[in-house]
Order: sequence, then structure tokens, then C-alpha cells
Amino acid sequence: MPWSVGIRALRRVTDRTFLIGRAIETNIARALIRPRIKLLGRAIETDTARPINDVSVPPATVTTVAFAGDIAPTTTNASYSNGATSDLIVADSTISAVLALGDNVYESGSIVGYNGPYDATWGRFKAKTYPIPGNHEYFSTNISANYGQYWGSKANPLGGTKYYYTVDIGGWHFMFLDSDIQHRGTSAAPAQLTWMDGVLAGWVNDGKPIVCAVHHNRFSNGGNMAHGADASIGAFYSRLYTAKCDLIVHGHNHYADFSPRINASGVANSLGYRVLCIGTGGHPSDNFGTSNFPSSFSTLTRGIGKLYLSAHSYEFKYFNTAGTQLYTTGATTTHK
Repeated sequence: MPWSVGIRALRRVTDRTFLIGRAIETNIARALIRPRIKLLGRAIETDTARPINDVSVPPATVTTVAFAGDIAPTTTNASYSNGATSDLIVADSTISAVLALGDNVYESGSIVGYNGPYDATWGRFKAKTYPIPGNHEYFSTNISANYGQYWGSKANPLGGTKYYYTVDIGGWHFMFLDSDIQHRGTSAAPAQLTWMDGVLAGWVNDGKPIVCAVHHNRFSNGGNMAHGADASIGAFYSRLYTAKCDLIVHGHNHYADFSPRINASGVANSLGYRVLCIGTGGHPSDNFGTSNFPSSFSTLTRGIGKLYLSAHSYEFKYFNTAGTQLYTTGATTTHK
């Protein structure tokens, strides 16, 4: 074969090899680039479809607060359920605070009862419990040597026998009042109201919702314990209504009874507070009589309440000693 023919043949082979290589190279590039273009197109398409202000916001922080009143006997008594109600609280690790709503030890709030059946059950979470006294705490010969001794300065941060105070829990204001001195009209009662006025005035425009813990009930569902409407507590209710309080929690009556939002006169009013009576922390149940305010739900079943608090909303639920939910308010927007 002439050299010229051989060289031309070699060039044709080389050119074809080059073209094949380019084709392979081009196809590989297309295989790599096309999916990226497709994904980029989808991303652009998705971003175009999404509203500009669509920002992922983490769920709001919720603070859980458990509560009940009328809790333990002085000595072990099988008719009480303080063990079962305390088990509900121990079992829920999300609970940040506990409210003990008075008459925490029967019959006379003695240090023996506090160090005995109360401490063995509800004392398991004493460090996160905020107490108020009930009328039975005042049945002791010396409330300071009994109730005051068990709780220490947590019960009277203002000093002396001023068993009323405030704390903030989960971005909410909590006010704890001594309703027994108001109920009995003692000489200490006016000072508490003056203090209350000053605190509420400071809370008016700070944007934090309010819960108030009071042992005695302004309104009642009656019962054989003669725990009817207590007009003396009206001084609290009127002030709390003006301050846009969202919730008032009570013990005293040995049942659970929950109102819709009401005003200081006990009339349904969307600007008012829900009243939650839970005197079912352990003491045997009472019975119902004639109600003098609207009720959304009532039961003689012993148990505890739980509040689920967010910055400007809440939900309340009631659980029996078996842990079954019997009632919920549903999510509710606060006044502040």
C-alpha cells in the first residue's frame, strides 16, 4: 500500500476516534448536567411558588403546671387519694410547677400531717410546689409552727405571717392569696388588698397573662359542707377582673367544677376569667348543691388539673386518678 494511502487511512481512524471520544464526553456531561439543571429548575419553581414571608417557625414553648387542693390526712387514711393524685404528677416529667391550693393537710394543717402523709406523696415534688393556706391550715394552734415551718420562706417571701406572694412561671404572672384572712375579716386583710392593688397596677401593661390561686370560692356549686358563695372573696374577684386576669384556681369545695369566662358578678362574660375549682387532690368527695354561677363541667371524681401555658394562650385539662382526661377547655387566647 502506498504511504499516502496508509496515512489517509490512519487519519480517518484517528478522526473517528476523536469524534467518538467527543461524543462519549458530551453524553457524560449531559448525563451529569441535565439532572442538575432539572433540580435547579425545580428549586427555582418551588421558590417562585412559595410566599416571600413563608418562614419556618419552631413550635411555641409550652409550660405545664399541675394543681389541686384539699389533699392529705394527718395520718394514713385509705379513704384519701393523695397517693394516686401525686402519682399523676410524678409520672409527668413535663410538669414545671405544682400549685397546692390549701387545706393541704386535714384536719388542722399540722406539721405532723405535713411531714407524714403529705410529704410521702405530694412532698415528692415539694421543690417545685407553690402553696397557699386554706381554712384548715388556720385550724392549727399556730400556723407559723405548722404550715410555715414545712414550707419555709417559699410560703411567705414577704416575711412574718404574710402568706401571699407572686411568682412568674412560663412567662405568666401567678398571684397566690391568703383567702382565709379575707374570709374571717382579720386585721391583716386590708394590708393584703393594698399589696394586691400595687402588684396588679404594675402588671397592667406588661403583656403577661395572669393566674390567681385562692382557696375559698366566690361562687359555688353548693354541697353538704356548706361551702357556698363567699361574698368576702368578691374583693379579690373585682380587682382581678379589672386587671384582665385569665384564670382563678380554687380548692375548698371537694369536687371539680369549671366555669366559662365570667365577670366579678358570676355572669358569663368574654372579658372575664375562667374559674377552676379543684378540691379533689385527695380528700373524699363532697356532693353538689345549688349552683350560683355558670358551669361548663363538674365531677365528683378525684384528680388533678393541668395548665398548658404559652405566651398568649393556654389549655386546661382535668385528669382523674387513672390518668384519663375528663375535660379540656381547648386552646384559648389570653387577654394580654
